[in-house]
Parts: sequence; C-alpha cells; structure tokens
Amino acid sequence: MTPIPPQQHATLNHIFNFWTENKHAPTVKEISEIMHKSPATVRIHIMALVDKGLLSRIPMMKRSICLTDEAKRM
Repeated sequence: MTPIPPQQHATLNHIFNFWTENKHAPTVKEISEIMHKSPATVRIHIMALVDKGLLSRIPMMKRSICLTDEAKRM
C-alpha cells in the first residue's frame, strides 16, 4: 500500500471517527464542516480514497460512504 497524502489521511480519520461516534456515515457536508474545507475539496479526497480502495460509496446517495476492510486495517 502506498502512503496517502496527509489531507486524504485526515479525511479517512474524520470518516472513521464520525462513524464510531454516530453509528452511521457522515455526509460530504458534515465532513467539510469538520475539516473546514469546501465540499468540492472533500469530494476530491473521497474520490481519491475510493480509487485507492480505502472507501466505497454510492454516488448521489447520502451517507453511502463506507470504509473498506483495507482502511479498517490502517
């Protein structure tokens, strides 16, 4: 596994923490508010993490972000 950039790692951590605390996935808006980043920037990080196999998601569906087994092992 190649290392991921710090902002992508932070995004992954925020998703994991939100899931742990709330028992459901965050929306892009919720992640952007937590990270103080624009929703567009968060979407870019999420798509990069999907491409790397660390997240899965159903486009255009709220709360569809899921950590893959690979991400859970990190």
